[in-house]
Amino acid sequence: MRKAIFLLLVVGCTAIAQQTPSFNLTVTGEKTWTIRFGLGSAGLLADESLSPGQPALTQSLRAEITGTALDLITLTASFNDQLGPEFQDFLLTVDHTPWTGELGRFVVGAEGEGLGVYNKRVLGARGTYAGDEVTVGALVTRLEGISESRTFYGERGTGEATFTVNDPDEPWRPAPYLRSVEGLAYWPLRIQFVEGLSEVALRVDGSAALWAFLADWGLGYLEEDLAAELVTPLAGGEFLVLRDGGDDLALRLAPAALARRRIQEAIEAHNTRLGLTGNDRRTYPLIEGSELEARFLDEWSAFLAVLVDEDAYPFPEAQYRRYLSLGERDVIEDTVEVWILLPGEEEFRPSTDPDLAEFAWTLLPADGVLRISFPDGFFTDGALRVTFAFQREGGSFALGLSLVPGSERVYLNGNLLVRNTDYTLDYEAGILLLFAPLGPEDELRVDFERQRGGLGVVTDYERILFGLTVNVPGWDALHFAVYRAMDFGTPLPTTRTMPNTHTVAALALAGEVAGWAYSLSVAAAENVFPSDDNARIPSPNRVHAISAAQAPDGAYVIFGHQNGLTVYKDGAFTGYGAAHGLAGRAVSALLALPGQLLVGTDGGLTVVRLTEPTPFDRVRSWVRITKDDGLPGTEVLALASGGGLVYVATDNGLASFAPADAESPKRWQPLTLPADDTRPTSLLWAAGVLYLGAADGLYVQSEQGWTHVPEAPGPIHDLLARGDDVYVASDHGIRILRGGMGAGWVVLGKAVYDLTLYEGALWYAAADGLWQEGGSAPAVGGPVTAVGVGQGAVWAASIAGEDFRLDLWRVGERAERFTQSQTKLDGRDLSRFRDIPAAEHTRYGISGGLYLSRTFGDWQWDVRLASRLPGYEEIGRSGRSDGHGISFTARYTGAGPTTLELRGGWDVVNLTTRPQSRLTASLDWRWSDGPTASLSVTPTVTGSGVAAFERLEMGWRAGLSNTTQAWSWGLSTSGTLRYPTFHAAGQLGATASLQPAPGWTTDLSWTRPVRTTGTLGEETLRATVKWASALDRISLNASWQESLRHHLTTDAWRSERTIQADARWPAWPVPGGDLTPRLFATLSETPTEERWTARLEADLVQSPVVLRLKVTVGQGLQVVTERTDQTLALSFAWEHAGWRGVRTSLQWDRSWTLLSHPRYPTEVTEKEEAVLRLTWEPEGWRDVLTLSWKPRDQQISVTNRVTWPFASGALTAETSVQLKDQALDVTTRADLGLPLDTLLVALGAEPVGEMWGLSAELGHILGLTPESDATHALFLGVTLAVRF
Repeated sequence: MRKAIFLLLVVGCTAIAQQTPSFNLTVTGEKTWTIRFGLGSAGLLADESLSPGQPALTQSLRAEITGTALDLITLTASFNDQLGPEFQDFLLTVDHTPWTGELGRFVVGAEGEGLGVYNKRVLGARGTYAGDEVTVGALVTRLEGISESRTFYGERGTGEATFTVNDPDEPWRPAPYLRSVEGLAYWPLRIQFVEGLSEVALRVDGSAALWAFLADWGLGYLEEDLAAELVTPLAGGEFLVLRDGGDDLALRLAPAALARRRIQEAIEAHNTRLGLTGNDRRTYPLIEGSELEARFLDEWSAFLAVLVDEDAYPFPEAQYRRYLSLGERDVIEDTVEVWILLPGEEEFRPSTDPDLAEFAWTLLPADGVLRISFPDGFFTDGALRVTFAFQREGGSFALGLSLVPGSERVYLNGNLLVRNTDYTLDYEAGILLLFAPLGPEDELRVDFERQRGGLGVVTDYERILFGLTVNVPGWDALHFAVYRAMDFGTPLPTTRTMPNTHTVAALALAGEVAGWAYSLSVAAAENVFPSDDNARIPSPNRVHAISAAQAPDGAYVIFGHQNGLTVYKDGAFTGYGAAHGLAGRAVSALLALPGQLLVGTDGGLTVVRLTEPTPFDRVRSWVRITKDDGLPGTEVLALASGGGLVYVATDNGLASFAPADAESPKRWQPLTLPADDTRPTSLLWAAGVLYLGAADGLYVQSEQGWTHVPEAPGPIHDLLARGDDVYVASDHGIRILRGGMGAGWVVLGKAVYDLTLYEGALWYAAADGLWQEGGSAPAVGGPVTAVGVGQGAVWAASIAGEDFRLDLWRVGERAERFTQSQTKLDGRDLSRFRDIPAAEHTRYGISGGLYLSRTFGDWQWDVRLASRLPGYEEIGRSGRSDGHGISFTARYTGAGPTTLELRGGWDVVNLTTRPQSRLTASLDWRWSDGPTASLSVTPTVTGSGVAAFERLEMGWRAGLSNTTQAWSWGLSTSGTLRYPTFHAAGQLGATASLQPAPGWTTDLSWTRPVRTTGTLGEETLRATVKWASALDRISLNASWQESLRHHLTTDAWRSERTIQADARWPAWPVPGGDLTPRLFATLSETPTEERWTARLEADLVQSPVVLRLKVTVGQGLQVVTERTDQTLALSFAWEHAGWRGVRTSLQWDRSWTLLSHPRYPTEVTEKEEAVLRLTWEPEGWRDVLTLSWKPRDQQISVTNRVTWPFASGALTAETSVQLKDQALDVTTRADLGLPLDTLLVALGAEPVGEMWGLSAELGHILGLTPESDATHALFLGVTLAVRF
């Protein structure tokens, strides 16, 4: 609809776009309609985004509109229907003094503008009256985004990883593989791993025992497919080789996941080999994560091994509790902090705690892996949290999808950056590209908004912003503003959050008093259900039904509740939900039949086949039936059976069917409900009569239809037959019906929810407990919502309490309670929520600030006072703060070589909760008169309390340097001192640079870390000598860099050396043209690798011919593994432009890489490609012929594209032939484009204007393979376009 309206607007604007003195409108753009159609091979047509016999209709609209009217209205708009609605733009501006107005998209609270709103891009209207003495503005808008913020530090990224025994969200499950304290599965390798030569694979033990095992699990049909490929390679990203003394191979994927994948691959290979499709396709038979699957994978893993070359490492021999993956590579060693939670404790402690001396760890930084050595007792219930920083490459920063265009504010070290000058931002992909790389200490903060809905943030409400501003310049620049942002809408039961209302009022004054310039601001806020305190409380989970079912491996007891099914067998409970096969999340009814269990859910009916052992853990046991399949409604609310039929009641109808037809809804017999608004709650078939319970009472079906039974008032919860009597459970109690008439009450005056019979006795679940008929006290106290019989006992369940405790009970000779730690039942309803009171979730806050500035002689003084209470936050700014303090800055601005700046401040955060105080000071001094000296000292004292000073952190930075024409030198030191831990960390450094002779430069640098605790770091000494010479016939450059490093814990120095040289000659006249040669050479040595490369380049130019030749040779040695690699690369290019209208080029590249090792045969890798391109442009047309050849890939392709432009259009014909791996594809297409008027005139019709165009395409694809007959595909298309 939005696109249609905009199209009408565009067409209308185009129609009236007459230029007059008072009206000027320009509309440019294009609208296209395309229809394409294909016939033939689906595989060939897929490359054209077509399906056989299915027309593909597409259209596009792009428009730009600008205009003015009556010298007071300005319109700018842009539209592109290939982008989402949030990326369209529209703004209508009215400017008629003293009134101005805007309608469309604009920004409220931009940098330096307004109070109370921070940089919100909105869609709406605002108007302003600017009089001589007062300015008043008002706005009504829709907020388009959700405020977020990201902060990046230098070239580092930050990360955190927590490792636990159990999953924190589902404590009854083990923690995920990569976040388990057990760590990665690994095997110590018996031989050294050589990168590039050692091969890693997964091996299946193809023994007779394996085939017997698969047959026992019904997978015997996989024998042929597994036997055909017993060894499959592992991808490099699926394992790590960790060099930690010896070589250890660790798996990035859980062994169970690899085992499952191997079976799934074999099933897919079986389907492909036999061409199985549709219902004939084999599928993985087990429910992932089930206990049955765990047993299968454990037994299957006994036949699997990791193969490194020919050395096998069986899965059962994998070791654990040594390596933890942090999830990032190139972790920076001195940033790692490890916190340990001991079993039985509630607080994490740092690993440096003296009581944790047994907990040792080492970082393998390149791999991002922590090697641990912890006591065995830790792995019973301990946890580990690791914070770290890692090296991040490049200047791109991922912010996430769907940002609001123009909503960002990008700050580098507190300074606002400018888009397209300092950075660029892709709003759809959320990628920010910074033009200049960050320095190691730089801070980049990005505040932005993410789209509401779509690919952005899913929100529950529309959000509206109202605002009013008043400015009175004559009253000390008085500025008053009040804004209210409101969520519109009423929360549904499934809505997770409450609607927010955020109001901010602000007042600002500015002027001068007694020589002091001042700026004063005061603001107050009320925030009802703020974004971090608006989560609705989950509704309590409730068990609705209990049933018993029989399978070949024994009896099961099944509990249906709001989150799915819980199944009990052999003393263990297992949960199942929609991911396992249920048609919906919430279960409302259960019906056990011979060989099957019917489950009624809020998403449809599920049939669980009970014909195999452990049926709930098998994929093929679950059958979903929904409204799309023929179910007479969306929700299944009640089930019953009798008289050889099954009855199902939904929110929209009834149906009956034979038990054998449960999975075939097309065979069901539809029935009607008593009324359209009847919502069934229960069903019963008894003595040939069908009873239906509903919210408004009980109904009985007869030949005349449904009859209401007034003796059984609603709401009805359950129905039960015993003998000739029908028992009706309702909010009023248990009513007895005999012959359709009331026959007394078993219970009166309390709600009863469920009924069952056990050994002839009536049991009922009531609001005050589980009762047996005639009992003097409940068998189970408290509200009970479901009761059933199974495994020789009565079972009961309830609704969760306020603490979300939900217990199950088994009643035999005594009542036995099963707690949630046993049942794994979540007491929360994970899909329904309750309101929370506004009074307990509203924040109030005020904020105030005073800024004073004055100059005294050569000193500039600034004083700031600020206070912000916790409840105050601006509309649109993510996060909130509670801060109060005072600060000053004094700058010396006098003449001379000295500059000085003093700063100080005291502030308190979290004043109303846990006050934290901070006293800061800084001194920055610089003297420059020949030599330059600088000193910076920044002491900071912090503590818990308003004026508590418990910790000192003092940073320092000092330097002395001098620069002359021939040499320069510098000394520096920086670091931080902390008290009371008496920890100091810093660095000493020195540099020197000398130019002893023309063309020669020598640079020396030295750094040494200074740390009193923790990782001591490395001392580095680096020397660089550079030489450059420019002679008449040659230009020479050379450099030698020598680096010495050693860790301060050892005396051994490591040497790294890099030598580079290049020679460049000017063009030489030689027979055949001018020759320009260049020669480059590099030699590098590190403790782990030695490498040299040499490259010769030469250009030979004799117009109109250019020849380019490049030869590269090199060799490298991996010192640790003794692997040698040798490379040779040749490149030749030829270009000719001497023939009129003809350009020819040839590019040929070939390379060889030889890997050799004492233990392996030499491995040679070759790459080769040649591309010949001929462009012929005679007068009036253009022909481009391209030939590409990749012999190593067995691929050759030829493309010829011819274009004939003519007075009224253009015709293009293209033929492409590609041969790869003995498969030949030939594509031929023709495209004709011409003005629509040309065709209309030729047909004798009236022209419509030169803005209309028409293009047509026709193509054919031929596919040939040795294994099959030729395949064909034909496609055609027509595009109609209008440009305006």
